[in-house]
Amino acid sequence: MKRIVLFITIFMSIILVGKVNAASNPYPHYEDLGFGNIVNCTWYAWQQAKDRMGVELPLWYNAGTWHTKAAKAGFSVGKEPRVNSIMVWDYGENFGGHVSYVTGVNGSAITYDEGGSLMSSTGIATNQTINLEEINAITNGVYGFIYLDTPRITTTK
Repeated sequence: MKRIVLFITIFMSIILVGKVNAASNPYPHYEDLGFGNIVNCTWYAWQQAKDRMGVELPLWYNAGTWHTKAAKAGFSVGKEPRVNSIMVWDYGENFGGHVSYVTGVNGSAITYDEGGSLMSSTGIATNQTINLEEINAITNGVYGFIYLDTPRITTTK
């Protein structure tokens, strides 16, 4: 009898729910900057991490805080650009931050894809390039990278 009840419960769950979803992107897909909706940078970076590396990042809210929160969550972080990492731009307290997905590195030149770009009507720009000197100047040295190809260190307390 217990098996029948279990079977019916599972069957009804499948019918009512349709399918079991993996973790979904916790960020709003679009943001309105006053002239129309564009793809949110946090949504885009989170989605690229999942699609390209299979990494489901936690909800860290403001992009400018991702680097610090990633380190606290056990992710490897640093100032060296690497392919398949998240580049975090912190513009300061009044401006928040920005995140993008690094697709290439050639010396100090970083190629990245981003959401939240004003360079396209959709808000997604690919194959953008910046060098370390430029990002250092734009962010007053407050930038970093979250390395998605390094195993996450978790601790139990």
